Amino acid sequence: MYESTGLSRYFARNFSQNILSYQSWRDLEQDEGFDLDPDRGALRRHRVYRRLFLSPALLAEGSEDQDFLYLKNFRAMFQKDVEELLGSGLHIHKSCAVLMLNAEKNFKDTLPDQKVISGIAIQVCTELRSLVETGALTPGLDDGILIARDRLERVIDTCRERYGTGWSKEFRELTVDKLYQELISYMAGFSLLEIVNKQEIRILPPAGKVSGDYPEDFGGKKDDK
Repeated sequence: MYESTGLSRYFARNFSQNILSYQSWRDLEQDEGFDLDPDRGALRRHRVYRRLFLSPALLAEGSEDQDFLYLKNFRAMFQKDVEELLGSGLHIHKSCAVLMLNAEKNFKDTLPDQKVISGIAIQVCTELRSLVETGALTPGLDDGILIARDRLERVIDTCRERYGTGWSKEFRELTVDKLYQELISYMAGFSLLEIVNKQEIRILPPAGKVSGDYPEDFGGKKDDK
């Protein structure tokens, strides 16, 4: 007689003020602990876990990011929890922290996965890493790399020329502009880069964590997948 709308699985909690006045998710977070110090105890720990588990990578927001410093100072505790809860590893670097899932773990929306665009993104990261190793690109103090958008597009062109015959038909036949658009958007979604403006792209530190290419004898075999 009744049909579930899906809302029955959720309930709203009370807020200290009218949420229509909130401007961002940070306002909700502050409301959550309005009577507590947000930079101490459970609130900070919960916030760090949220940033770590609900984003592709935890990026340091400057050298004075207190959450990132907290993660580094208590890395043993966080690494232990990641190992016990997810059976995976936690890699902490100078400016980012990344969860490294074991191969047998099957989570949604991971990098890499079985999507063709995932492999292409990794090929682009590999080419960028090669340019860093040869000195053609130089990371900044935050390990990020600010490059012109057309420079990144040339890197994508190089990958397409080198590996394109191994891509699926869908991506082989994409126009170059459409390929740039889809790939840059995908990589931004996994914190591999961020779009600064129409002319500039910032390559983010997690891009240096992934690399891969086809075997030398893959033969460029085409398929219609």
